[in-house]
Amino acid sequence: MSFKISPSFRIQSQFGKCKTGFSLMELMVVLMIIGLLGAAVAIGVRGAAATGRKTTVEMELNEISNGLDLYNFHTGTYPTQEQGLEILLEPTGEFEGGILKKKGALEDPWGNPYLYFVTNDKKEPFEVLCTGADGREGTSDDISTRAQDR
Repeated sequence: MSFKISPSFRIQSQFGKCKTGFSLMELMVVLMIIGLLGAAVAIGVRGAAATGRKTTVEMELNEISNGLDLYNFHTGTYPTQEQGLEILLEPTGEFEGGILKKKGALEDPWGNPYLYFVTNDKKEPFEVLCTGADGREGTSDDISTRAQDR
C-alpha cells in the first residue's frame, strides 16, 4: 500500500480554473517555524562555545600549574611575582624552548593574560588567575587554580 502526498493543493477560482500553490499565511507559518528552529540552534551553539572556552581555560591553568611545579622541581623555588609566568617561556639548559613551548600559552581564550600571584601558603604557593570574558579581576567569571583540584 502506498500513499501519494502532494505538496500543493487545488483552489477553485471564481472563473472556474483551478490554481495550485500555497497561501501567504501558510508560507508565513513555515518561515516562522524555520526562524524559531534557527534561533534555538544558535542559542545552543553559543552555550557550547562558552563551555568550550571554560574547559580550555581549566586545561591551560592545569598546564601552567604543572609548568610552575616543574620549574620549582628544577630550581628549588617558584618564580617570583616580578619574574611572573613569562619565565616559563624562556629557554633553559634543560628546556630549549622553555617549559611552556606555546607562544599563546599565557593568554586566555579571550586574549587576556593569565595573572600570577605568589602566596604565603605552603600548600598552594601560587595562584594563577583567568579574568574571564570581561577581563576584570574579582568578578564572577574568574577562574583560578585555587578553585581547581590539583
